Amino acid sequence: TIPAVETDNWTVTGLNNYRTNVQGEGVFNAPDLTVGLAASVGLCSKGITLEAPVTNAGSLGVTPGVVVGFFWGKTPAAEKLAGTAATEKPLLPGQSEKVTLTVPVPDAESGPFEFLAVVDYGDPEGAVLECLEDNNMALVSGVSCVEPR
Repeated sequence: TIPAVETDNWTVTGLNNYRTNVQGEGVFNAPDLTVGLAASVGLCSKGITLEAPVTNAGSLGVTPGVVVGFFWGKTPAAEKLAGTAATEKPLLPGQSEKVTLTVPVPDAESGPFEFLAVVDYGDPEGAVLECLEDNNMALVSGVSCVEPR
């Protein structure tokens, strides 16, 4: 039956939530990590500095330590891993942090090189459960040093 007068929500144990605006635990209530990639070049003997801005475009924050893998070429193959770096601060929704890695240039080469950055790099699923997993890579092409080694 339907009561003639509704019981006040705030008087029922565990239900004092009448005017709250809670989104709940949904499929889209998750972080979404994205990455960009740029390269700073100079003398080949100094190496190439890769700069990857990591952005949380989702609706939940992530803790520090999100790993970015940097690769030689267009594919994230383990044998082409140039190195890794990690974020140092928490990333709340909308925040970004630049992660950098300097890679040595192979002897007698000056480029052009291609590099790939993969955010949330690690085990196959990644350490962070995201709402979108297909936007975690960025490529930079045509990277050359000023002078050969």
